[in-house]
Amino acid sequence: MNGKINLLLILLLSAAMRASAADVMQVSTGSILSAQVAAVNSISIKVKSIAANSVVPQLAWDTQTSDAGWVKANSYIELTVNSNSAAWNVDIYTNNTGADSSLLQKNGLLCSATSTLLAPLGWVISDSPAAIPNTGAPGSSSVTNTINYNGGTYSAMWTYVKDKGDLDDPSTPANNESWAASQAAGYTSVIYGNSVGQNLAYLKPAVSPEIIYIEGGFNYAIGGTAYQTQINFDLVFQ
Repeated sequence: MNGKINLLLILLLSAAMRASAADVMQVSTGSILSAQVAAVNSISIKVKSIAANSVVPQLAWDTQTSDAGWVKANSYIELTVNSNSAAWNVDIYTNNTGADSSLLQKNGLLCSATSTLLAPLGWVISDSPAAIPNTGAPGSSSVTNTINYNGGTYSAMWTYVKDKGDLDDPSTPANNESWAASQAAGYTSVIYGNSVGQNLAYLKPAVSPEIIYIEGGFNYAIGGTAYQTQINFDLVFQ
């Protein structure tokens, strides 16, 4: 279809060049030209070792102590998105359905010994591998890392990984920590874009694939137990 359209434009141009100032020559296909564009929406992930940049079975940490604080995982997530939708974004979240229903916040690594304890998770995204040496509480302006975007570098804070079961905490009326409110505000989005291009969560341009680093907070973790969860990604498009 593209080749035929281009050829028609050449014919029209040639006809106009041959016409004298006193004449008008017009040619037409006799119908409106149309082209159907197929929708493309795909997402995939790979987990890779930070040390070797090679594919590994899962995201993991070395054995931690209860006073370890915030620690970066030994591996990262390579996220590839391909979409030509008018608008799209990718949400990151956990879905800890096994967490105790009394918990307002269910995000993080769930303790294998009890359903009431979790180790929170944070994320930061970069357009290409970055050092990410600093860990700490997500949202803290004193804990930043230099990430890469398509065109430069940026100082980015960690962001909490939300859970689909998160509820609003009435003790903090100025904030709504529920999953629904967080998603609506774009807090859960690691990357977004349209048919023209894509941007990291920090409003910085990017080219897929992207690199997502994960940290865990082990300040109140119980010794001798395992903590685990599954991190999910949703491509939401219009």
